[in-house]
Amino acid sequence: MTVEDVINDLIQKLDQAPPELTAIEAIFELNITGGQAATYQLKIEKRKLAWAEGTPYKPSCIIYISDEDFLKIASGELNPKVALLTGRVRIEGDFSQALALSAIIKKYH
Repeated sequence: MTVEDVINDLIQKLDQAPPELTAIEAIFELNITGGQAATYQLKIEKRKLAWAEGTPYKPSCIIYISDEDFLKIASGELNPKVALLTGRVRIEGDFSQALALSAIIKKYH
């Protein structure tokens, strides 16, 4: 599975606007490094989602991660909290938003 496959799967699942999204108003930026390097943004506003490749929005939370670690987290091989504590994931901005998004992704992916 590729990073793009995982992102597309998440888009399909989160586009159904789970009720947990009502508490989040944020723009997340996911900066992926490595062979599958890319930047994706997720804008959550009033239970509506907007996805973009690139950086059309001003992010409130930026997540930096390698493609390998992203895929390991997506497959359940790597715990996101362990990745954060060991420096494999770096977050800039509102940390609480990243935790809220992580919980939603874990539930729906």
